[in-house]
Amino acid sequence: MSVNDSFLPGGRLANVTQAASESFEWGLSLARALSHRGAWESGMWKALCRAWLKVVSTDEQRSSVLTLLLGHPKLDIVADEVAELLVHWWWTDKVADPSPALLSEAEEIAERIWTAAKSQPPLSNEPINGWLHEAINHPAGKVTQFWLYSLSLFKKRLGEKWPGQIPDVYLQRLAAVVSGADRAAQLGRVVVGSQVRFLFAVDRDWTRENILPLLDFTLSVDRARSVWDGFLSWGMWDENILPDLLLLYERGLPYLLGTNHKRDRLCEHLASIAVFGSINPLQDGWLGKFVVQADDETIATWSVYLRQNLESLSDEKIAALWDRWLALYWDRRNYGDPRPAGETEIRTIVEWLPSLRVVFTQAVARAVALSAPEFQYTNLYARLLKRNIQESNPVQLLELLLHLMPAIPPGSTLFNSDIEKLLSGIPSASVSSEVYRRVCDELSRIGSPNAAEILAEFLTRSEETAATQDKVAKSDIFSLIASLQPGNRNKADINDQVRQERESWERDN
Repeated sequence: MSVNDSFLPGGRLANVTQAASESFEWGLSLARALSHRGAWESGMWKALCRAWLKVVSTDEQRSSVLTLLLGHPKLDIVADEVAELLVHWWWTDKVADPSPALLSEAEEIAERIWTAAKSQPPLSNEPINGWLHEAINHPAGKVTQFWLYSLSLFKKRLGEKWPGQIPDVYLQRLAAVVSGADRAAQLGRVVVGSQVRFLFAVDRDWTRENILPLLDFTLSVDRARSVWDGFLSWGMWDENILPDLLLLYERGLPYLLGTNHKRDRLCEHLASIAVFGSINPLQDGWLGKFVVQADDETIATWSVYLRQNLESLSDEKIAALWDRWLALYWDRRNYGDPRPAGETEIRTIVEWLPSLRVVFTQAVARAVALSAPEFQYTNLYARLLKRNIQESNPVQLLELLLHLMPAIPPGSTLFNSDIEKLLSGIPSASVSSEVYRRVCDELSRIGSPNAAEILAEFLTRSEETAATQDKVAKSDIFSLIASLQPGNRNKADINDQVRQERESWERDN
């Protein structure tokens, strides 16, 4: 193809796409003219499909396009572009549900594209950008997406009458995906793997028997790698399928932990399961197996995702999670069970603390049990400030600061502002002045010019608070005496003496 005929700006095909995007009727007339002349191999079909991605917006327009494409005898030439239309119109755009007649036309075209795609042999190596990326950019992967959409629409229309089983017509299509040996099936399985949760909700028994085995590394390592790529990228777990999935996660650990571009998603999945799943990760044993097999960086990544999940929980749920397994897990990591914790992991665990305000005393006791990690950067102090830890847990906060601050190098002022605000917000009567002074000394050591002023202000507040408390205490003595029952003296005489003593004491103070 010459530059003049290309899709580059100014090229003939680019101009066709532009014109058809501006006028649907013009593009439709051109398509009909190409059909009338039998110009099935013309590059203009691709140009028109690109335009129809942008301009088509109604079922009437979609039907006009599908009718033309159904009459195209060489649909394999534009299979990718046509498959993109099916996905874009309904999966991506999520427009109003198509009519049964329109869906039937689209399904007929999808069948033809699938047949054309089956001629390619399977890929022997993992694609550079991953399996899911390869699948959703291939006609077979796009057709599989469309089939799943069509199945979801069929289920939606039946509503409560859904029998809990996939209809035969869809079973035949999915069977070709699950068991096929060509590239179409290979890439279709990646898309199916990304929708395990949906398929489990549609037909639990069939999914257990046909889809979950695709994720089992003990059955096929190569097949499982590609399907897990789809599941970790787009897939989600839920409570109904979790018991079935956990065993597959465990079996996959040796393989998935070695895949750099999906390791983070694995950690994200497992952190979510640990926080929101009903299965206790310690009692079940999967968390221990993960810690044994993962490297320090991966365990730390899991801890980061765990922290993000903790931030979304209420204090009540945090307390329940703490009692259920989190406290014991932290104890085990402190003891080096099942393997010693690295400094990177310790840093990420300490960063859980702001979210653990409801169990802050117990959490700080565990945090200070190991050597203090050095933070190159952290928002820990800012998050402690946001949670008002300086007011709710001032004693434990000072204990934590005395543990962490010695690891901050002199002159490292990155955290000074947040630490200063934490210290300034501590109620004066709530902590020991000596402990407060030690923290201010650390603050001065790392380069804060305000450390002395913060300490002086705290001591002044402490003295004022002590004086006020003493004044209130002595004032209360007069009230106590005045309330005593009179003995040999007249009650009026006692009240008069109390009044005189109070006035004298107030003058002196």
